[in-house]
Amino acid sequence: MGTFVLSSENYEGYYLKAQQAREQLIADMNKIYEKYDIILTPTVPEVAWKLGKNADDPLKEYLADLYTVPANMA
Repeated sequence: MGTFVLSSENYEGYYLKAQQAREQLIADMNKIYEKYDIILTPTVPEVAWKLGKNADDPLKEYLADLYTVPANMA
């Protein structure tokens, strides 16, 4: 996937747009941190699964860490 995105014919369509989105996210987060010292949020959009269990749906499992994305991108 990385080679596809970074290939010359896809560079502007994917990589540059992703970089622009990341730069905007960083600017937005910096603006928030001008007013607040800390942001407390849940890390997952639902209650935890039982110990030793995973989601039955791979997409649901993939989306389980959705709330951690902004902090990790910025």
